[in-house]
Amino acid sequence: MNKFVKKELEKVNDLLPYWDDSTTHLIINSESKVVSLFEIGKKFTIKLENYIINQPPNFTLSENWNCGTFPPEEVLDIEIMRVVGKMVGVKAKGHNNGIEWEGWLPSKGFKVI
Repeated sequence: MNKFVKKELEKVNDLLPYWDDSTTHLIINSESKVVSLFEIGKKFTIKLENYIINQPPNFTLSENWNCGTFPPEEVLDIEIMRVVGKMVGVKAKGHNNGIEWEGWLPSKGFKVI
């Protein structure tokens, strides 16, 4: 399996049958329902991308979406509250410091761990 295919498969791993580096074919039943990773009420532990915590000067996530607030730390325990396009509204708690925060995160700005 080439590294590019593997990288893409890892993004949707929960939605696919078992696969590993030696897999050459994946059979996905067309009758099976694809379930969104971001269903309201689901709970995850996530790791934020660095640019979410240390926002560059031209990045307006905190001002436009979160009333000037920032997530309390890089690793968060979250519950999905709402989904609007590519933005995910979460209720979060710092995994290590326990500080609670509620706000919006871009779906590509974190990884489920």
